[in-house]
Amino acid sequence: VLTYNLTVTNQGPDNATGARVQDVPPATLGNVSWTCTDSLLSFCPAASGTGALNQIVNIANNDYLTFTVTATVLSTARNGSAIRNTATVTRQPGANEPVLTDNTSVDTDTVVGSTVDVSVTKTDNTTTVSPPELPCGRCTAMRHRFAPRTERVSG
Repeated sequence: VLTYNLTVTNQGPDNATGARVQDVPPATLGNVSWTCTDSLLSFCPAASGTGALNQIVNIANNDYLTFTVTATVLSTARNGSAIRNTATVTRQPGANEPVLTDNTSVDTDTVVGSTVDVSVTKTDNTTTVSPPELPCGRCTAMRHRFAPRTERVSG
């Protein structure tokens, strides 16, 4: 399980109204859910959700919102591969934003551990079998006992 903490901050000087926060998980993550925590002056549009995070937010000047995204690493993630997750915030339409370089944050984790490919094969190295031999003293009686019966039907 991976947990990402996203802090979306408005450094002002104006309130950010209608900014979009997104965190679209890569294909190697599943069971994605998220929560949002209010701050002193800014409030979450929704307390929680499942799947990709895609919320329109209003953040007061010098305030923030905190999102926590939780996901499960799927079995398709191969040992040694990288899981790269990107979160973005986009200013509201028509807003002037002098610093765009802090609107994207990337986290990369390397998959290690328990990727397995197990299998089982069973064989006895033979294709035919014979019943066990009977002890000599009882052979005649046993053969007679298990001999096929033939019945005549007269009509």
